[in-house]
Amino acid sequence: MPKKKITTKSFDLLSDDSYADQVKETMLTLASKKKRYSGVTDYASVSKNHLELIDNIYFQHTIGMRGLPNGTLIEIIGQDGIGKTSLVWTLAGFAMSQNSPFFLVESEAKPMDKKRVQRCLSSDIELSQKMIDRVLVSCCTNLLDAVSEIEDWVNTQRKDIGVPMEVPLVCAIDTFSKMMAPKEAEGRSYYQDAKTTKKAKTLEELGTGTNFEHAKYAQKWCRTLPAWLDNKNVILIIVSHQNQKIDMGFGGGFVSDAFNRTKIGGNAFNQNAALQLILTREGYLIHNGDKIGTKVKATVAKNSYGPEGGIVRYELVSRPWLDDGDNFQQSSLYFDNTTADWFASNGILDTRCDRKRYTCDTLGVTGVKADEFCEALRNKPDIMNNLSMERHILGYSQDDVSASYEVVDKDVVVDDSLDDEELKIKKSKKDV
Repeated sequence: MPKKKITTKSFDLLSDDSYADQVKETMLTLASKKKRYSGVTDYASVSKNHLELIDNIYFQHTIGMRGLPNGTLIEIIGQDGIGKTSLVWTLAGFAMSQNSPFFLVESEAKPMDKKRVQRCLSSDIELSQKMIDRVLVSCCTNLLDAVSEIEDWVNTQRKDIGVPMEVPLVCAIDTFSKMMAPKEAEGRSYYQDAKTTKKAKTLEELGTGTNFEHAKYAQKWCRTLPAWLDNKNVILIIVSHQNQKIDMGFGGGFVSDAFNRTKIGGNAFNQNAALQLILTREGYLIHNGDKIGTKVKATVAKNSYGPEGGIVRYELVSRPWLDDGDNFQQSSLYFDNTTADWFASNGILDTRCDRKRYTCDTLGVTGVKADEFCEALRNKPDIMNNLSMERHILGYSQDDVSASYEVVDKDVVVDDSLDDEELKIKKSKKDV
């Protein structure tokens, strides 16, 4: 009897377009039968959306992203008095303008003046008032209370208020460095039960405690953070004070502040953070002979989604020099001067600068100040989107560029009766 011919099914990974779906469905079925969880999915489903840094292409280019990636940890490290809190409130303004609630845990008992906070949130006075009326702040002194407050706030937003999962929640701890570890907090917390209250430790007793307690709790928290941030769609901003680091190698000396990530809590946040910014002072901001602020350099110390080592500069304004209008106030973090300089020094859009006056034919401006230059840029979203695509900023797609053509110059008329080729010709005539 002749042997039965056995045929084997051929397998070609890159020719089978349904391969991933088949494997995923089978694995999910097996997990269901075993009554266990399976997180298997296609890679497109785990890609991060961004909380946009609105109209700030300089900042976006530096971090290589459209904004802050959803469901991640962001850390801001800096010297004292460098404007770490002002940056947090500025990011909060970006968040709330995109419908994302914001919550702040404050540990240093020195809340920023309300009017200054509003200048961080938005240059629109009415909008900044609405924003600040919707912010809650918790004054916490120890790590465990801070974590509980954040988790309770997030659960309230999702379960009771009904904020949908696609809307990222943003919260911040300012600062983690001044939070007390549990042993330090004994007898010193805001809330204590009369039956369980322990006598507050003396400074001498506090000094005998371990220096690694913050690091221990940070490491423990960071083991659960990634899943929690992702599942709840939360962006957590941690603010840390920068401590000096001495290079004990040959020659000794101090490590450059711009690359110094030394702070209390060890390496836990270094390992978890999707983005770390180190703020350093480059000088004072002078106007009419008076010191009115600080020139700040933010260095990208770590970036899981873009380039590291990039620098974005801005001005931390303590005394506004622009005249506030009926519904306008100068922002506490001012990017216009440094953005215009960035365009000119890199020849972007053929921008030129002469005695702090900027000319750009593409934007239609000649010999204007930095604020006028940036206003013209903001009024050209089509140019902004195209430029973002050209510079490979993560989060922008061809759809953004296509959508930008809906904003049509007054000299260009789009006729829906034209075929695709004729429409392309008309679009190409736009001043982009």
